[in-house]
Amino acid sequence: MTWRLVRGDTVIGNLGHDGCDMPFILLRFTPEPGREAVRPHFEALAAAVGGTDPDGRRLSAAVKALREMELTLEDAEGREPSLRVWRDCFLHIHGADAKLRC
Repeated sequence: MTWRLVRGDTVIGNLGHDGCDMPFILLRFTPEPGREAVRPHFEALAAAVGGTDPDGRRLSAAVKALREMELTLEDAEGREPSLRVWRDCFLHIHGADAKLRC
């Protein structure tokens, strides 16, 4: 399955299935030009998850920023309904690697 990450009419990138690490679906992220608008927010999320964040403030701020961007995952083949990122599913992008949990 291939997903397209979009914000409104702007394509942020494409995500292709790369395996499974329960409870996450592993994906390969291929950026599109729209990526630059969201890149800092996904980097902040990765830093909060991978670093020290004893009170959870950095993680909460990163998730809030991503929610407010109203990102959507669309099935590139149109078979599955769209998912609202950080509302219907969790999405982490770190470079070319991504993890999805619905």
